[in-house]
Amino acid sequence: MGTRLSVATVVVVAILLLYNMKAGAEEVFAAIKEGGHLIVVEKDRHTLTVYDHRLRPVSTYRVTTGKKEGDKQREGDLKTPEGIYFFTEYIDGRGLHRRYGVGALVMDYPNPFDRLKGKGGYGIWLHATDEPERINIPRDTRGCVVTTDEDFLRIKAIVRLRVTPIVVVREAELKDGGQRIEELKKAGLIDGKGWQGFVSLRDMAVVEDGRKRVYLLADRSWRTIKIEPIND
Repeated sequence: MGTRLSVATVVVVAILLLYNMKAGAEEVFAAIKEGGHLIVVEKDRHTLTVYDHRLRPVSTYRVTTGKKEGDKQREGDLKTPEGIYFFTEYIDGRGLHRRYGVGALVMDYPNPFDRLKGKGGYGIWLHATDEPERINIPRDTRGCVVTTDEDFLRIKAIVRLRVTPIVVVREAELKDGGQRIEELKKAGLIDGKGWQGFVSLRDMAVVEDGRKRVYLLADRSWRTIKIEPIND
């Protein structure tokens, strides 16, 4: 049985179609709490874009990702995982090898969706580099997302640990999350009284009410696979 969310308040959403859209772009449905941000990494474009709560692009940065194409499946495959993630920890660069530049943000890979699908590996970070020329090489990491020291610090400034979602795909088409919200209402999984956050990609969705985060998977129908508290 699904879990009903009692949520408080208003989220403003908008539709944004990214420039030069290709036919193979993946639909990312999102609704972000006012004052929050969404980060989208597009592996084929080699970009990281920060969006505000109206889903308007705030800034775009050049990044490099895993040496191998495709979604990460196992440890050592040199692929950057694709999905919906959150940052669990910031590591200051003073405690890291200099190759990580000014610091790193740890992503929660493997997340509940990854574990359910049997994906392996660990240690996926968004981090800086002491070799800025690396980001001009399209695929030059062991699976992490890497950008320059300066851009990392700009991105870190808007990130709230365990709150700011980062979506990683090959290429994205960002859309209003209202359509998926209606699906979840019909399925009885949320009551629609003012959800605070929602991101959906492929067969997965993450919805929250300010107190807890619910991971939903669409196989035969949407079902809850994990509920966790939000420690903000």
